[in-house]
Amino acid sequence: LWEARSVTGQMIALDGGQHLAWQTPDVTGMVE
Repeated sequence: LWEARSVTGQMIALDGGQHLAWQTPDVTGMVE
């Protein structure tokens, strides 16, 4: 299943981290 996690990381980069922004603690400071 570790492979599925790899795909999620790529999706975040494609989505600009907006799709999983609410799940990423690093975005907390980026959110408006």
